[in-house]
Amino acid sequence: MKQVSKNIILSGLLFLLTGITTWVYFTGVDNKLLDVDENMFTLELNTVITTVILEGPVEKNQFEYINNQWVVNEKFNMDRGMRDVFFAVLSSVKIQRKVPENIQDSVASIIKAEGIKVNIYDQGIEVNSYKVSGDEQKGITYFQDVNSSVVYYMNIPGYKSYIAGIYSVPENDWRDRFIFDFDFTNLEKLTAEYSNQPEDNLILKFEENEYRVNGKIPGDSAVVLDYIEAISNLQTITYFNKGSNQKYDSIIDLAPYMKFSVEAIGKTNQELSIYGYNFSGRTLGKLNEETIVLIEERSLRTLFVSESSLLNEGDEAAND
Repeated sequence: MKQVSKNIILSGLLFLLTGITTWVYFTGVDNKLLDVDENMFTLELNTVITTVILEGPVEKNQFEYINNQWVVNEKFNMDRGMRDVFFAVLSSVKIQRKVPENIQDSVASIIKAEGIKVNIYDQGIEVNSYKVSGDEQKGITYFQDVNSSVVYYMNIPGYKSYIAGIYSVPENDWRDRFIFDFDFTNLEKLTAEYSNQPEDNLILKFEENEYRVNGKIPGDSAVVLDYIEAISNLQTITYFNKGSNQKYDSIIDLAPYMKFSVEAIGKTNQELSIYGYNFSGRTLGKLNEETIVLIEERSLRTLFVSESSLLNEGDEAAND
C-alpha cells in the first residue's frame, strides 16, 4: 500500500474516535435481510482482550498487554492513537450482507492469497477469529468466517472507509511515536555530543541525589528537569527501516551532526543520531543504529543547549 494512500486511510479512521458515541444510534440497522447475526465479528465494548495477532502473507504483527502497556511484537510500545482507532474498529464493525453466492468462491480465493488472519485472545482463550481482505479502490472490506468459510461485506454503520486497511498496517506504523523510553524518575545518564563542536558536549548525570551537568551543580534544577522532559517527549513523524529509502540510507552512513545517548534504570540503552539535513522542515535521524526517523526540526531546536544554559548562567542556546 502506498504511503499516501495509507495515511489517508488512517486519517479517516481516526474520526472513529470522535464519532464513537454517535454510532450507537446506528446499531439499530434493520438486519432482517441477514441470515446471520450482524455482530458475529463485533467485540462488545467491555470485552477484555490481552493479545491480538494479525498474520498476513507479508508480515505478522502481535499486540500484547504487558505491565499495563500494549506492546508490538514484543519490542515496541504501541502508539496510543493507533491502538484506540484499532480497538474502536473491533467494537464497531458489523456485517452488512453476505457476499453473493456466485462470487463467494472467487472472493474466498482472494482472501486465501492476500487476507489477514485475525486472532483475538483473553489470557490465551480465543475471543474471536476471522480473516480480513478487501478492495481498496472500491472501499470494500471482506470478513471470512473461519469456521464456515462464508464471506461477508463489512462496514461501520454511518461511516465510510476502507476498514481492511488498518489490519494491514506495517509494524513501524504501530510503534509509539515517542523516540525515547524514559523520564526524570529513572534517567541515570544523558549525553549530547556535537561532532564539530566537542566543546559543547554535555553529560547530564544523576549523582548524589541530584542531576549534574558535566559534573557541575545547576543553579536551578527546574531548568534541567525541563530539558529532560523535552528530550523524553521527542517524537518522530514516522519510522523507516534501513534499506527502504536509498536517499536516507546514503545520509545515515555519514557522520551525524550530533548524538544523544540515554541510560535509564530498567531500560535498554538508547541512542539517537541527528543529521544536519532538512526535508521540508523535518530532520533525519537514526535510532539505535537500526531505524531511520524523521523529526520536526522545530521540536529539536530546544534540545540544542549549552552547558551554561542548563547551569542557569544566563547563556542562550549553543545552537540556533
